[in-house]
Amino acid sequence: GSGKTVLGRKLARQIGRSFIDSDTEIERSTNMRIRDIFEFGGEAHFRKIEAQTIEAILEGPSVVLSTGGGAFCQPVLRAIIKQKALSIWLDAPPEILFARIRNTASRPMLDGNDPLKILKSLAEDRNPHYAEANLTLKTKGLGLARSVSDLVSLINTATQKSDSANDTK
Repeated sequence: GSGKTVLGRKLARQIGRSFIDSDTEIERSTNMRIRDIFEFGGEAHFRKIEAQTIEAILEGPSVVLSTGGGAFCQPVLRAIIKQKALSIWLDAPPEILFARIRNTASRPMLDGNDPLKILKSLAEDRNPHYAEANLTLKTKGLGLARSVSDLVSLINTATQKSDSANDTK
């Protein structure tokens, strides 16, 4: 619901990189839907597969990678992502996420009677981890074109700062 996939694809095209969605890659490599992995192996099993998949992707060529919502909450995986990539939090309030999602059936973490309540709880748990991302883009009220434009500006600014810091070392 944050726009990771849609924004990721547009960003990748704009900066000339490939786009990879880690959940799609997990489903392809296991030949199972995420929902089924959760159902048959539980969240811990899924998180292990997710970590292995993301680590393997980060070992390859530079890409725009969209990870599942819980990936960055795993301390070891968060450290790897921060070491090998530029991490970006697409920040939106739970009410906006709920309005964007529409179909919760494909999202195992939102199983339950009150998906908005679950989203609020997930935000409370996850946002402190997300706040450790290198960059944050608040997407509330932004359309797709503006989000991509703002994202490119954030990345360019961060890259220029990084290059300047490396030049002085």
